[in-house]
Amino acid sequence: MENILRNVGSSWFGITLAIYLKAFGVVAILIITLADVSAMAACYLTGSERGSVARVLDGETFVLADHRQVRLINAGLVKMSLVPNQNNDRVLADAAKAALTKLVIGKTVVLHYGGRTKDRYGRILAQVYLADGQWVQGAMVSQGLARAYSFSDNQACIENLLTLEKQARQVPIGLWGVGAYHIKSAQKVKQLNGVPNSFQLVEGRVRKVAKVAKRIFLNFGEDWKRDFTIAIPPVAVRLFTKAKIDLSALEGQKIRVRGWIELRNGPLIEVTHPGQIEMLNGGTLK
Repeated sequence: MENILRNVGSSWFGITLAIYLKAFGVVAILIITLADVSAMAACYLTGSERGSVARVLDGETFVLADHRQVRLINAGLVKMSLVPNQNNDRVLADAAKAALTKLVIGKTVVLHYGGRTKDRYGRILAQVYLADGQWVQGAMVSQGLARAYSFSDNQACIENLLTLEKQARQVPIGLWGVGAYHIKSAQKVKQLNGVPNSFQLVEGRVRKVAKVAKRIFLNFGEDWKRDFTIAIPPVAVRLFTKAKIDLSALEGQKIRVRGWIELRNGPLIEVTHPGQIEMLNGGTLK
């Protein structure tokens, strides 16, 4: 397929959306206006398919008139399934579905690809634009109704989404105003132990980089059996090596990781590709 270039800083649409979020007994009213986004780096995508949106299933999935299902790749709520007060998930999910419906229902969308094109359920995995060039993933992340996430085989536009996510987080709007979605500290082990099997953003300073067999472990405390750890399996280590990223250089660096919390000894996130880690000291992951 012919390579195309999409500039995510191109003309945007204005939308004012009132979202009522009841979180931990507090009602927050968010008036969100999407205006022009500052110029951002372009991302490279392939393919170009068009379709009309017939139905929206949730905040990241819709159905085309020809019955194909499309998932917004790299942007979604990523539900906090086991976090206390699950009503937060429901309220945010309803708000995300309403916003996506307003954006795309009955409209022609253009699908482009930056990696794997279908998931195991047969859903199309696409970067989605309206016919006038407006970027749907960018809109959802900007409203705080989706988080940026990537896969080893689908990372196009992730840097742009991270930039938009940071802007939404700084306000904060949408999910970023709900405590369960706040960035967690690697030092608050008890808190991390309380959110197993949930997608989290965790940040802290890497105390030690250890290699065991062919695995790399980034330890954030003195006791690896209790403290927070990032585990990087051999297949992912090879991806870091291919990207010319020296994992040993992360020792002493402050980083942020996003992924699913597991309890293996202490809380742990397994990293499958470099896109899950961000440097927080002004440097770059290299």
